[in-house]
Amino acid sequence: MNEFYDSLSENERAFAPGVALKYGRTVNSYYQRLLNAKAASNRPYYVGLSSDMGSFEQVTKRVVLVADTVLLSEHGVGAVHELGMREWTSTWPASNTYGADVPDEEETQTWRYGMVTEDLAKLGQRLLDAEPLLRSGAVWYGPVFVEGTVEGLDL
Repeated sequence: MNEFYDSLSENERAFAPGVALKYGRTVNSYYQRLLNAKAASNRPYYVGLSSDMGSFEQVTKRVVLVADTVLLSEHGVGAVHELGMREWTSTWPASNTYGADVPDEEETQTWRYGMVTEDLAKLGQRLLDAEPLLRSGAVWYGPVFVEGTVEGLDL
């Protein structure tokens, strides 16, 4: 999280919805690795909570007293905020029944991905307010991510 917070400019910090979107883009790229590392760690006290944004501040202040790490997430209710697009291309040899030299066939799929939150501005402000806890690793915020093909998901 230090890298995320260090990358925020003064102008970015002044726009809370932008902070939330940048956090989502940053965390999305390595979220699964973070969860796997935490599951494999030797720290015995791990608490995961899903709460509405109204209790975010109260939860972060109290739960860190009984757990070494807290993973907070919302319920997955709210608007989907687009974070970006991913492209994946698969290539395979073309059928060659006549012995001619033919190019490989390929197919490209594009996915849009986003995160779900009720209030983007409130989330961004909570991330700024909880900066010391997130930097120390005592608290993580795990967004609810969604993704789908460009044709199949209208973010």
